[in-house]
Amino acid sequence: MVSHNVIGLRGDFIAIKKLHQYLKLPHEKLTQQEIIDQNTFFYFKDTQIQLGKHIIKNFNLKIEKNKCYVVIGQTGIGKTTFIQYMTGLRQVNAGALFYKNIDITQQFSTGIIDELAVVTQHPVVYSGTLRQNLIYNSPYLYNDEFLLDLLHRFKLSEILTKNKITLDSDLNEIYKSFSGGEKQRLSIIRALLKKPQLLIMDEPTAALDEVTGIELIQYIKTQVQSLFIISHAPYMLRYADQVINFDDLLHIEPVQQINDP
Repeated sequence: MVSHNVIGLRGDFIAIKKLHQYLKLPHEKLTQQEIIDQNTFFYFKDTQIQLGKHIIKNFNLKIEKNKCYVVIGQTGIGKTTFIQYMTGLRQVNAGALFYKNIDITQQFSTGIIDELAVVTQHPVVYSGTLRQNLIYNSPYLYNDEFLLDLLHRFKLSEILTKNKITLDSDLNEIYKSFSGGEKQRLSIIRALLKKPQLLIMDEPTAALDEVTGIELIQYIKTQVQSLFIISHAPYMLRYADQVINFDDLLHIEPVQQINDP
């Protein structure tokens, strides 16, 4: 199970440099405390965090179940860095950070990784078969019909016909020709097949046109009830239960106001 989690981390969670950081955590930094289900996933309590060059003091935020959070703000402001606090790659400078019942201020739990799925800004497609790419890090079994239907729903059936491949074809060099949008959609499917309690996505529709992006986010919301999304797409605000504006948080005048047309 540990190796399975490490593969997931290496793939969609973090870059190799950050993975080494995670693996080098001393045993006292990893807790074996049992995770007890609660309505709150993450609780930043009077924390001090650093986003880029900015230090935020007395930061409070609860990320709760069955809600969609959309994070907005200027490029480079530290939105992606914020995810690193949630995934144990950074520690808050002061205050306390909890995941459900566990205090992860100074330690982390590998059990958290089993409950989350993360789609990064730069999605990864691996060598191996298409099927292996889709079910990567998922403990569940899926039949061909379901996987093919999902590819069709995500408008990825064309990669089968265009490249004359099946679910069990080795992608070899083929995956290198996939567009950014195709890689992004494959990464989202992989995350959904894990059936996470909380899905964290960093610019999940950046490489997609608006129509496709809207269709996908609508479908994602039917599959995962708890979402934390970083996005510059104005339409994403329609689906938010709560918007976290980092420009307001850091008192920065936005370059362009994000409004839902």
